[in-house]
Amino acid sequence: ILIPGHAGIGRALPNQNVEQGAAIPHIAAVASAPGLPIGNIGFEFISLDALALGLNAVCRGFRRLTMHPACWQDHDITIQEHHIRGATVRGEIGWGRAFGLLPALRCARTLRVAGFADAAFRARIMLPLRTACHVLSSRVILLETSFCDRFAGGNVDLPSPRRLSAARRPGRPKGGGILIGVGPIPPVQRKGCRGFGVLIEDLNPGERLDIGVTSLSPYEQFLVRASSTHRHVAFAEDLLSSWIIESSGLLVGSHAGLRIRDSRWNARLLNAGDRVDLVVTPNGCLELAVNG
Repeated sequence: ILIPGHAGIGRALPNQNVEQGAAIPHIAAVASAPGLPIGNIGFEFISLDALALGLNAVCRGFRRLTMHPACWQDHDITIQEHHIRGATVRGEIGWGRAFGLLPALRCARTLRVAGFADAAFRARIMLPLRTACHVLSSRVILLETSFCDRFAGGNVDLPSPRRLSAARRPGRPKGGGILIGVGPIPPVQRKGCRGFGVLIEDLNPGERLDIGVTSLSPYEQFLVRASSTHRHVAFAEDLLSSWIIESSGLLVGSHAGLRIRDSRWNARLLNAGDRVDLVVTPNGCLELAVNG
């Protein structure tokens, strides 16, 4: 987003830029002092990280302009843990610079909450964010659950900034296709049950789809537990505290000796356009359904 006509250049803090088209839209200030040739106009990109840390800008009006809803209109925004660090939360009310930016985001398309190393803190801020999105705007969609991009498998692409779709990179060896959601599995209409669904857009012959649940967050899986056990996680069955239904109908998990096969399930028979739903019941059962 280009903001022309201001005598000054906003200076980005070191290592605070984010990838173009990813979580946070960039903001640029353009120096246009009187008599300055157009060829010498310079600009720098400023990320939300810089705003959260206190934007250092020569132009006095630069930060005020970034608080205008038009700067964020129809963008997909991601809130990272460091964006909201230092915020105070009491029930459904939150204080802090990140919460102060929310009114400017009321015209955004989506507001995604990324995975946090502190899962308990992430859970606490969800209620204030839900309240703010409900009060400020009926159009912005709060994405509480999405794919974790930081710990996605090396053979996985996440093309959307909303992190709701994924594709396996062609020509890659087996393994490296793990995807874990951030946040708890959302509740479904059935009382006490939680679940999620996967829409198959393309499944090449010979490819497999393993699906399941884990009681650990991605950060616990890959930073806390993996570093202490020196594990290499290549397949879903390598995850700790997990229960995975493999393509062949074999239920495997992180518990020794757990091997249960159900011949009624064969994920290799799935077709493009099929929707696979997994539900966790209150008594701990896993239920799979295809197309309802």
